Amino acid sequence: MEPLAADSPLLKMANVVALPHIGSANHETRHGMALCAAHNLLDALSGKATPNAANRA
Repeated sequence: MEPLAADSPLLKMANVVALPHIGSANHETRHGMALCAAHNLLDALSGKATPNAANRA
């Protein structure tokens, strides 16, 4: 759950790296998100299922 409580046991674990959402803001992840969005758009326009759609209305 976000935000993570300041006293969360996760924050005390040596094998946990807690990052804000900005931690994923790099070229590789942004490129992947753009490709996913483009594929979803093409699938939707051609009548195919869009498994990653946020709103199926």
